[in-house]
Amino acid sequence: MASNWNTKMAWEYHEATKHSYASIRANPHFLEWANQPVPFKIYPTLERVRLPGEVRPTGIAALSAIAESVPPDTVAVPDVAAGSTAGRGHCWGTKIF
Repeated sequence: MASNWNTKMAWEYHEATKHSYASIRANPHFLEWANQPVPFKIYPTLERVRLPGEVRPTGIAALSAIAESVPPDTVAVPDVAAGSTAGRGHCWGTKIF
């Protein structure tokens, strides 16, 4: 019977597939900064949702706003940003977070 404490199979897999000291040093690996995967998923068949260009004032103090939970009345940025809420520039381009 399988259980979380029965780790024999996982340990055998780990031992069979892990890198050795020699395998890591025989072929040095370097990152190809120009050949990175797309940092977010693209849905070509869906209609684009434009994000608002400016933030409208709410008239609510910041501490009051975070102290309560209110139902959203429009689409929120995290709902359409797929978790991409920040970016950082590097010599090879911008990394989205």
